[in-house]
Amino acid sequence: MALRNLDFAAHQSVIEGDDGDGEGEGYFQKIFLPRAATKLADRLLDVLQSFIKHDKHKPRYRRTRRIKPHFESIFQYALAAKSQAMIGKDIFETIWPDHGSAFDSKCMKVKAMKSDRCSRDDSERLPVMVKLPLVPGIRVYRYDRKLVDYCSFTNGSEKDLGNPDTLWEALVTVER
Repeated sequence: MALRNLDFAAHQSVIEGDDGDGEGEGYFQKIFLPRAATKLADRLLDVLQSFIKHDKHKPRYRRTRRIKPHFESIFQYALAAKSQAMIGKDIFETIWPDHGSAFDSKCMKVKAMKSDRCSRDDSERLPVMVKLPLVPGIRVYRYDRKLVDYCSFTNGSEKDLGNPDTLWEALVTVER
């Protein structure tokens, strides 16, 4: 038990550590996460280059300068959530429904599309299926892990996890 507590405390001090400036955030939060988010945003933009309008008179940074900060912000939030999940004792699970699976209002939220012309009365009578998952949701299982785990998401092999709480619902489009 003492080793486990030391392991969690050491990781928590690195992730949430204060660097002495009184702001309560250290190197990891101020420097490492933004740098890692920038690298991930650059990699994503490299992959998306073929979908971005090409103009030989504008360099790449001018074509992507408006969207890059949004990607960086998304990655920074995701990395911060991942690092907090790593030092927590609970286990998490992503909610990423398959196309054609039944819509579950307990863990999914519908993103209405402009072409969706069904009335509310129709939606109550017709079975609703997932057409396309847009954003994953997250469930949390209250669990007392023994050590810090760099993959704090369930792989399905854990036993007796109990009933999960939904932290946020998956955002999906649906078809009736």
